[in-house]
Amino acid sequence: MKKLLTSLIACALACTVIFAVTACSTPSEPPRVASKGLSFELNDEGTGYIVSSIGTCGDKVVVIPETYNEKPVVAIGDAAFKDKKAITGVDVPGSIKYIGDEGFRGCDLLASVVLAEGVEHLGERCFSSCTRLVSITIPLSMTTMSGLVFTSNTLMTDIYYKGTSIPSGWDSSWKYDNSAFVHYSTCVCEKCA
Repeated sequence: MKKLLTSLIACALACTVIFAVTACSTPSEPPRVASKGLSFELNDEGTGYIVSSIGTCGDKVVVIPETYNEKPVVAIGDAAFKDKKAITGVDVPGSIKYIGDEGFRGCDLLASVVLAEGVEHLGERCFSSCTRLVSITIPLSMTTMSGLVFTSNTLMTDIYYKGTSIPSGWDSSWKYDNSAFVHYSTCVCEKCA
């Protein structure tokens, strides 16, 4: 009887520890599931791919893949998603270094843009006339930005930049005619940037 009671107590303690560890662990981020059907072209160097158009992809939230045919996806081409009225969101991975001119111009329903750390350049009028876009967070890696990137975004109220000041490589008209408030990071250390 004493052995049975000891075994039951040990089992109860083990279950309590397992429950406590499971309950206290932080949930992991769901894996990115890349959109299917996007069109790609190999870059001039042959080292990576450029998203050239939406192709046959019917996703409302477009998730750009990090790789295609075992090579990195390094850019989104000029006007690749221009005037695609059904897109409501886009998730851009850090493998993308460049988003071309008018990349998402005129995507009327685009309300959510995720730019991962690693994206370095936004082309001219890249997100202009995206009339549902209210705010955007720009990664610290963004070293250059062309003109008129956010023009004609009448609902945009906030632009969050993870740096402490605008980099010299940003065109002076990058947010032309946009009255959105630019928020700067108060810390540029790795932990909070």
